[in-house]
Amino acid sequence: MAGRRAEAMLGRPGKEVIKMPAEMLTEHERTASQTAPATSLQDDELRRWARKHVERVHRLKRDAAVYVLGMVALTAVWALVQ
Repeated sequence: MAGRRAEAMLGRPGKEVIKMPAEMLTEHERTASQTAPATSLQDDELRRWARKHVERVHRLKRDAAVYVLGMVALTAVWALVQ
């Protein structure tokens, strides 16, 4: 009760009402499609960094595979020479 009296004295309503816009519905109660938001500068920068990172990872995997194959070939040649 004390809480209600304090609200009445302060002139605040008991419950806060938030007005929300009603969604526009199309046939079969599906919401209308919305346009995709424009990408921001941070998204573009993040994409650029991600692409460079993927390229670096692919290059590392390729270089590691070439190294392993080279070592196998070198070992085989060494074994044949001995």
